[in-house]
Amino acid sequence: MNVRRIATGAVRPALLLAVICLTASLVACSPGQDGGAKSEEVKIVLVGWDGAAWSVIQPMLQRGELPVLARLIDGGGRAVLRADPPLYSPVVWTTLATGFPPSEHGVTQFEMPDSTGDAPILAASFHRRRAALWQMVSAGGKDVGIVGWWTSWPAEPVRGYLVSDHLAYNRWDDWAKRGNKSQAGDFYLTYPEELSAELEPHAVRPEEIAVETLTALAAFDETERREMMEAERPVKFHAPSVLRFGYATDASNQSFARHLLESREQPDLFSITYILSDVAGHVFWHHYEPELYPGAEPGEDRLRDAIPNVYSLLDDWTGEILDRVDPDSLVIVLSDHGMGAKRMLPRPGINPAGDHTPEGIFVVSGPGIPAGADLGVISQLDLVPTLLAALDLPVAEDMPGRVVPTVLPAGAFEEPRWIATYGRGGEGLLPDEPSPADEDYKARLKSLGYIQ
Repeated sequence: MNVRRIATGAVRPALLLAVICLTASLVACSPGQDGGAKSEEVKIVLVGWDGAAWSVIQPMLQRGELPVLARLIDGGGRAVLRADPPLYSPVVWTTLATGFPPSEHGVTQFEMPDSTGDAPILAASFHRRRAALWQMVSAGGKDVGIVGWWTSWPAEPVRGYLVSDHLAYNRWDDWAKRGNKSQAGDFYLTYPEELSAELEPHAVRPEEIAVETLTALAAFDETERREMMEAERPVKFHAPSVLRFGYATDASNQSFARHLLESREQPDLFSITYILSDVAGHVFWHHYEPELYPGAEPGEDRLRDAIPNVYSLLDDWTGEILDRVDPDSLVIVLSDHGMGAKRMLPRPGINPAGDHTPEGIFVVSGPGIPAGADLGVISQLDLVPTLLAALDLPVAEDMPGRVVPTVLPAGAFEEPRWIATYGRGGEGLLPDEPSPADEDYKARLKSLGYIQ
């Protein structure tokens, strides 16, 4: 028997549990159940560095500046994770979450039309027309813990917890208003809904961030420091303000993740996504490679280390996550796309310094992964089938990607089990309403030039 639809964001919690139990029993009876030797249960830790590029990482590895990433690479493998256009973060992260291209999963822009075709709203989970990884894993009877994944609002019911990309505290998503805006119908910032109140004390607020914390990343001058700390919202392509609010987002999600991993058992699939690597690339790339920018001032190097400093911070934060999980976990660090020089000096409100490239990063380490292996090029469509196989869950026959055997842990099935489809997620089940923080959230995207 094939599962045609799994739990979606419109399903009530009690009904979700029934669906999970039913689907898990169907999965157990799916074709191929007896094929291959049974694998040992594995837990997966998936860490996203949005917009991270090998062109930044490789020189840092050679200088010994990314010890956590270096340890993972030395004990496992590395690859280029290739994304196909359009290279917009919500689009590519949705591709990574579903295993389908934008033409299938339906998220094609930062902003999507509402149900009437009138004013566009920010892409949300109800625009997604394919089931997401957290739904597939939940339906298979395994636990998930998702923190900050792009386009995960409204938070959908899962077996475990989901902290949507709209929970992290910042000025464009004012926490003070969440008490009466945390829900609209069945729209929640987290699942379970009450988790948002538990996480509130762990939020990092922009006005509480010390200037020294930010100038340790970027050596701003006195004027830039003042602009950074006085900004009420991020200004488009204005590095000081964009860095401050981006830091608040990632620091909040990091704090949420630490609390969740310390207060609960590690789920079968845990994921956290950082955005600062993408933010830094957009506003600092002309300092990182000034020779590629006509008109750049020679000798201007006080901000040249801003991008490497951000990568070092994410390396530290990734280490904090790994310190709180089973050391035998299958660990994957990946980016949705890469970043490179736009070759035009940035102008606030006009254009960025760095732009997206198709070549993202992929690092994998865990039991049975060949040490120091070069895994070549992996498609963004390969992630979901491979993760499902690693978790001993069926792979959908309608998925266009492949299972990458070199990413599977020791003892994994030689041949994955199969199921016809995991369904189309929440299509048609949720109204196209904006997030309670929609207008403020757009400010960040405007500051990075994604929307007008």
